[in-house]
Amino acid sequence: RALVVLVVSFGPSVLAAQAPRNLVAEPQLVLREVATFGGMDSRPAYSFSTIRDIALLPEGRVAVADGASQEIRLFALDGAYSGHLGGRGDGPGEFRAIRDLVVLPGGRLLAWDIQRGGITIFGSDGDVIETYGVDAGAADILFPQFAGAFADGGVLIRDEVHPIGMRNEPAATRRDSITLVAWGPSGAVGSSGLSFEGPERDFYNEDGNWGFDEPLFANELTHAVIGDTV
Repeated sequence: RALVVLVVSFGPSVLAAQAPRNLVAEPQLVLREVATFGGMDSRPAYSFSTIRDIALLPEGRVAVADGASQEIRLFALDGAYSGHLGGRGDGPGEFRAIRDLVVLPGGRLLAWDIQRGGITIFGSDGDVIETYGVDAGAADILFPQFAGAFADGGVLIRDEVHPIGMRNEPAATRRDSITLVAWGPSGAVGSSGLSFEGPERDFYNEDGNWGFDEPLFANELTHAVIGDTV
């Protein structure tokens, strides 16, 4: 499986309204392929199975979280492999189910392990500089999903609305609330009680089969972490 790195940038474009004197400049998205990694390459470092996330590092490298090896592989933008972080295991800097990557100020790289509920922060030199656990159960979050990271290394976790918890509910169009909980870099709960309407879903429950369908023009929930603001 190949990984293609694409960059979206803003470039100028010009729209003519009615006459040349009414030309108005508008921003235009330009999609540009930067590099391709993997594909028909027999070298293990270039072979991907389940890519969980990618991140562009400040020094012009690409970090790729590979779900099969539980490694964060590092590549230059010319496609050259330059090493890896982590691997499968339970020790510092190791992962059971790596899922998300976030670049923090100073070139630090934060990784979320959804199975262990663990956060690992690597320094710009690749050394593990901090690890801590997120006890989602203590915050009444049954299906934790990574929602973002703060500049200090804290994280925001949200509760996923999962149909397995609704298998005895009647079929209906639902928009259940989503809980967001922030943890500080020490693993302590920093804030809780943030609750928003979640995505709108059609819940079906027929003959022992249950799950979600997304209705046309459904209402959605979008969240983001920018610096220290949700």
